[in-house]
Amino acid sequence: MRKNIGATSIALLFLALPALSATPVLQTEALVKKIKTADKAQKRQLLRELSEHRADTEQDKRALIDALGDADPEIEIALIGSLTRIKERRAVPKIIADLRHKNYDVKGMAIDALAEIGDEAALAPLEDTLDEQFHFGRPHPIYKFGAKAMPVLIRQANKSYVKQPSGRSDSLKQSKHRSVARAIGEIRDPQAKGQLLPLLKHESPDIRINAAKALVAMKIPEAEPGVELLLSDADPEIKTQAIAVLLSANKEKYLKRAKEFLADPNPVIKGQTADAMGKLKVREVIPDLEGLLTDRSDITRYRAANALHSITGKTYEYAQTRRTKRLQRSAEEWERLTQGKGPRIDNAEEQSVESEAEKREALEKLRQHGLLKE
Repeated sequence: MRKNIGATSIALLFLALPALSATPVLQTEALVKKIKTADKAQKRQLLRELSEHRADTEQDKRALIDALGDADPEIEIALIGSLTRIKERRAVPKIIADLRHKNYDVKGMAIDALAEIGDEAALAPLEDTLDEQFHFGRPHPIYKFGAKAMPVLIRQANKSYVKQPSGRSDSLKQSKHRSVARAIGEIRDPQAKGQLLPLLKHESPDIRINAAKALVAMKIPEAEPGVELLLSDADPEIKTQAIAVLLSANKEKYLKRAKEFLADPNPVIKGQTADAMGKLKVREVIPDLEGLLTDRSDITRYRAANALHSITGKTYEYAQTRRTKRLQRSAEEWERLTQGKGPRIDNAEEQSVESEAEKREALEKLRQHGLLKE
């Protein structure tokens, strides 16, 4: 005989089921509506709520996907952020469409999101963004695809490299080339080993050293002989970056070579090696660095003092010039404005006169996008 199920029993049954109510949808839809009518202060808070919202139900995920394509760039960025948190692959086609968005920040957010979600359907569209300038100066996030990104990165590395007498790519393509090279340096997928090893002999210095960084970071033993060859590279910057890479992996083995670089007559080699020793906080070279405080090169003295400060926390006196004072002021301004949270700039680049201009340009961009507080 069948029993009747009362209203109370039905209510209890629904309470026991996973949340399928309209509340999650309202959370997304109502939030978007509120944002559109909110004042500036409220809007900032609501946008944060939307971007940090984690959709747990199918209904809520669908609502987020459906909301994509909003005319307000800030809302679109928040929606992409929320969908990226849950790596929602069904949102990929709409996020790919945002790669053509006229708003700089939406386009940048879409690139980061697609790399983070990791759907292979995004690889080809992401390759097209390697020519975009807004990610120059940092590794293109396509590296998050690991070995699957390597064919794209190798193809674009070859395409963007134009050899100059100095061995570096020309100024028009240099930024893109370095962004691609740095992406290679961020690869941490052991399956990419076979593609990375040949790059140790690539014509481009940037590709050689970044392939070395990736291989050493993954502790690929057969990479060590190839990386050691870079210690005799024709490019002084590659030599100094190679010693830093090898020293970080095996200090005992490569410390003697690092000391030799600090005594090299070439100011680029000893200066940039000093930078590397400061980054790695190698206390064993403190006497060598102290010896460089009286070096003939003002930039070498400056780098040695900074390296010593990084290692010991102490301030070291040295004979300054107008150039080193300007570099010091620039470095202090960078630290003050970014509070250590700004885009990372390699010390070896930061200390050169040419890159001081690049750094100031980066600061200006940060100001324009409201990322720095004066």
